[in-house]
Amino acid sequence: RVREAGARILNDAVRIDPSQTDSARKVWWSMLSDPDVQVRAAVLDLLRASANAEKLPLVIDAYVKSLPEHDNDARLAALQFVASAWQRDSANITGALQARLAALAAPKDSTERAAVRNTTPLAAWKTAPVATAPRALAEYEMIVRRYVVANAKPIVAVLHTERGDITLALSGRESPLTVDNFVQLARRGFYRDTYFHRVVPNFVAQDGDPRGDGTGGPGYSIRDELTRQVHARGCLAMARGGPDTGGSQYYMCHSPQPHLDGAYTVFGHILQGFDVLDRIVQTDRLLSIEIR
Repeated sequence: RVREAGARILNDAVRIDPSQTDSARKVWWSMLSDPDVQVRAAVLDLLRASANAEKLPLVIDAYVKSLPEHDNDARLAALQFVASAWQRDSANITGALQARLAALAAPKDSTERAAVRNTTPLAAWKTAPVATAPRALAEYEMIVRRYVVANAKPIVAVLHTERGDITLALSGRESPLTVDNFVQLARRGFYRDTYFHRVVPNFVAQDGDPRGDGTGGPGYSIRDELTRQVHARGCLAMARGGPDTGGSQYYMCHSPQPHLDGAYTVFGHILQGFDVLDRIVQTDRLLSIEIR
């Protein structure tokens, strides 16, 4: 987070003193190998204004290196750089470089495809079939047996925070996929030593981001399960940035929030620990989540 902020502050300095532009760009290019995906995404975004054919090989390398990452921010930023370089400097993009672009496999993510929809060497991405691996039927059957059937055991989650414990009942019957996702993340220690990165008084306390700044997640997204569960005081719901984009970030409501009903998956509610919820402030630490 500090390195990302430093890169953006350097951009502000360049606006004040344009004579430092070349020096700033050298720093940004050196940050392209940073281990953090958000730092690389930030510097690619800053470099896009000067995108050209000369630097395109470096960006393609960065894109290829980012392919195994679950978070697509760096890939998306690299593709936006490619699109900008094509628009600004296509005359200097050699046939070999165009062939290298054309050889890149079409991504599954529609946002990544859309970023280069006007980039001729990647025109095949518009219609390229993308193989998807559907979830096995046996997994759905297991989730139904675990949470939905009449004799399914009620699932309780205990949030151990530095302010105290919060005990929650999870709504497995109403939102089994969301509950199962939350349970599996908790059991593998995903929520250990995370921080409440967003706390708005009389609204919500939000956690579940391993980065601690609201941009992180588990590296995948899950489907929404919009039910008749409402945003009452003490509800547990899945945060998201758009349809079917939830993953690990969740929030608990301090007070009723009816304007959120039908837009977010509510998958539990507090049984004990309302006083703990009310004491939580931003950057308070979640020690772990225990599933009972």
